[in-house]
Amino acid sequence: MIYTESKKYNEIDLDTLIKNLPGYIYLKNSQGVYIACNDNQAQLFGFNNSNEIIGLLDSEIPSLKDNAKIIRKQDLKITEEGFITKVEEKVLINGKETIILRQKIPMKNFYGKVIGIVGIGTNIDERSNERVWILENIISKIPGHVWWKDKNLRFLGCNDQQAKVAKLKSRYEIIGKSAYDVIAEDQLEEKRIEQAEKIDEIDRQVINTGQSYTVEEPLILENGKEAIYLSRKEPLHDENGEIIGLIGISFDVTAQKDAERLKHENRKLEAENKLKQIILEKEAAEAERLKLENELHKLENEKQKAILEEQERFKNFVGQIVHDIQSPLSSLRGLVNESSRIIPEEKRITLREASMRISAIAQHMLSRYKNKIDENEVAEPVLISAAMLEVLGEKRYEYKEVNFATDFMPDAEFAFIHIEPSQFKRMMSNLLNNAVEALENKPDGIIEVSLNVDAEWVMIIVYDNGKGMSRELVDKINNNISVTEGKKHGSGIGMTQVHDTIKRNFGEFEITSVSGGMTSILLKFPKIPAPFWIAEEIKIIKGDTIVILDDDPSIHSAWDNKLAPILTKMPELKVKHFSAGIEAVSFINSISEQEKDNICLLTDYELLGQNIDGLGVIEQTQIKRSTLVTSHYANKEIRKHAVNLRVKILPKELAFAVTINLDKRVEPGSKRVDMVWVDDARWFIRDWKLKFPDLTIDAYYDPDSFLEDVYQYPLDTKIILDRTYYDGQGPDRNFLGDGLDLAKKLHEKGYTRLFMITGDEPTTDKVLDYLTVIFKEDDEKIREIAKL
Repeated sequence: MIYTESKKYNEIDLDTLIKNLPGYIYLKNSQGVYIACNDNQAQLFGFNNSNEIIGLLDSEIPSLKDNAKIIRKQDLKITEEGFITKVEEKVLINGKETIILRQKIPMKNFYGKVIGIVGIGTNIDERSNERVWILENIISKIPGHVWWKDKNLRFLGCNDQQAKVAKLKSRYEIIGKSAYDVIAEDQLEEKRIEQAEKIDEIDRQVINTGQSYTVEEPLILENGKEAIYLSRKEPLHDENGEIIGLIGISFDVTAQKDAERLKHENRKLEAENKLKQIILEKEAAEAERLKLENELHKLENEKQKAILEEQERFKNFVGQIVHDIQSPLSSLRGLVNESSRIIPEEKRITLREASMRISAIAQHMLSRYKNKIDENEVAEPVLISAAMLEVLGEKRYEYKEVNFATDFMPDAEFAFIHIEPSQFKRMMSNLLNNAVEALENKPDGIIEVSLNVDAEWVMIIVYDNGKGMSRELVDKINNNISVTEGKKHGSGIGMTQVHDTIKRNFGEFEITSVSGGMTSILLKFPKIPAPFWIAEEIKIIKGDTIVILDDDPSIHSAWDNKLAPILTKMPELKVKHFSAGIEAVSFINSISEQEKDNICLLTDYELLGQNIDGLGVIEQTQIKRSTLVTSHYANKEIRKHAVNLRVKILPKELAFAVTINLDKRVEPGSKRVDMVWVDDARWFIRDWKLKFPDLTIDAYYDPDSFLEDVYQYPLDTKIILDRTYYDGQGPDRNFLGDGLDLAKKLHEKGYTRLFMITGDEPTTDKVLDYLTVIFKEDDEKIREIAKL
């Protein structure tokens, strides 16, 4: 009984509530039958009260008959989906079509099932009049100066503040006026016109371009003072998006501008006073300096004269030594070439490299002590494929009509030669210029540049299908005679530079040509080992996460394509892409140290617009297996920084060619060899390998690479170390590690057969009792160690 009375009370309360709610309210059941509404809704539909509409469908209500199907479709969608929906309903009121903005709400029972719809409506026309009144009231009171104009730059309205400044009795007086009409009248006519034209010019730009403008506008007030207004102007659009005028708001910033100007003048005055004081102090100090300098000059002149005389004597001495060295070296190279069929290839390479090292040392000494180190470029290891691509890129830009083709063998992509970088590029530029000229604008003309390599040589071929050369012309070039025959431009000295560069860097030169047909020029340079810093491969281990950092989206796509076959073989690998260095650092440093060991980081060096570069990311994350992928690989400072971090560099131009090595870890201590040799002098290891052809010798050229793999060798493995490790020759080389430190680490790991073969005698206090030291000159002892 209590429940029944409560239910009845609730029903009466709901009915009363609905009838007294403003707006247009109704309730329908799931079949679309009206079960309740207020009197406003009933009268909207043409009935006297709400009781007359109960039990009817939309199709039975005359004012809804035409739209009944549409309304029913909307209602079904709401009951099915259970979402609140806003719709516009067209209703005839007093014969006039009226738009009712209706919010339809699904009505649910105690169990959450939709059992009908609640409709709440508002007459849009009634709300529009209210909104207009509110908008008018807001605009009249808004701070600043607000106004709006039509497309003819005539005012359509403004707020009270703007009307006050324009000396108008009411803001409605501004309607129809121009900028000229509201400018203060107590000034010259030319000034009024000038101000009005400047205002109209900006307003016209807003209307014509549809773009907003923020501008400072100076105006002369009635008291003759100039005021500065900061104005923001926006285009006005109609309901179709067409520009119908503009609206603007301005603020008087005269006081702020005056304050800024005064502050600037005060700072300028302070700076001028300080500068005068500094000048006075500087003049006093300069007078004292000149006095001391005159006294020093007398002493320096005598000292400098003695130094110059001594330097001159030493330079002459060095020059004589270099001259004396070059002659026997030339003879040695000639004997090696003549005996190429007799001397085995390995020994031929050793002899050539030895003569090249001696010659390079002598030339560097001569340049250094003759003060020509800047004038005469010093030879260094040059990545030939990258240098050639750089020259070809310039030529493709210079000769857009010429078809340049390349054919680089995979084994040659990471080949190095010892040569002056700019001289090599100049040589290639001269050869390509000659090839272009030989084409003579031939429609099907082509220039092909090939790169190949074997164990001894790096070979470059420049081929063109142009006009070819006669036998006599080929002989002249081979004999290094300047040739201008048939050349429209140039003096013929380009081939002289080619000859000189080849001769100076132990290269060879061969021309094959058919008159009226083709020309092929073969260049050969001795191949040298790749320097420590180059990344010839990228090692990936099972379970790795490959982190790629680059601000260029195309590079990420290129890496995805490169890694696609690898991911097919090892789907457990993960790839993470970052374009922001700080995000990559945050990700890596958020994981555990064990997870960091499974990170393979491929990072660009230059991250544009960021406060960090690739090397900075490596420093902050301490990822051991990091590779710097950059076009700045030739920058010596970057290379030095990378070497110090033990980071390999991959030229971005060769990212497509780098080998992805799927490292298959062997069981610890399972790899047995006769000895492991760790020495940065590759030629030294190679020579001793030739002396012990029956022994299995694993070679490493830097301590880091060896320590990464040392776990795979048994603890009784014979390990030969060097005293110090560098990444190359010459004064610019970088220190890689100390052999004594390496021996200590190996001893701590339990390795018992440790030897050091060195040219430098360790100090007695650093000799370790578990390390046997032998000098490189002591061949007999080295042989004894090999036989142990």
